[in-house]
Amino acid sequence: MINNGFNERKNVKKAIIAFTYLIKNKLSHKLYLYGNEMGINEACYNWAIKEKIDLKNIYFMGYIDNSKLANIFKKSDIFLSTSLEETFGVTYSEAMAAGLPIIAGNKSGASKEVIKNCGILTDVSSAKSICKSIMKYNNEKIYNKKRIMGIKRANRYLNLNIITKNYIDHIKYIYDHK
Repeated sequence: MINNGFNERKNVKKAIIAFTYLIKNKLSHKLYLYGNEMGINEACYNWAIKEKIDLKNIYFMGYIDNSKLANIFKKSDIFLSTSLEETFGVTYSEAMAAGLPIIAGNKSGASKEVIKNCGILTDVSSAKSICKSIMKYNNEKIYNKKRIMGIKRANRYLNLNIITKNYIDHIKYIYDHK
């Protein structure tokens, strides 16, 4: 699954091209595209039609309300982020909390810091690199290891109660050291 918008910075075109390689190799992976301009008859879909992309196993879901994302994450197998730039990557933390292994850019900003060793970092400017990373998750041992590590990381560092406590402690520290 991808939860992004459709623009050059989000780099969704490379993910779609990577999926065409999987389909050509008779693999049964499915790509669900969520976000602005990612629905049927929207910019992403129209680009794929114009480029004559084989749309087998590629689903253009479009914008989805944030309140429904948790259920979508639960039904997905991998979270793929092909963004060329990413600040914090809230969707990474949501994916980890849902037990989704992640594939993200190795030069995409905060990806390394947020994901750590809970996903696969790859060259998202290369459709072949994206494809190879997706195929690594065909190994059940790697898939389950990354999934469990992500859940543990989300519970340890991205838990709202822990973040709130740390924030309050920091404010108290600043106040006490004026």
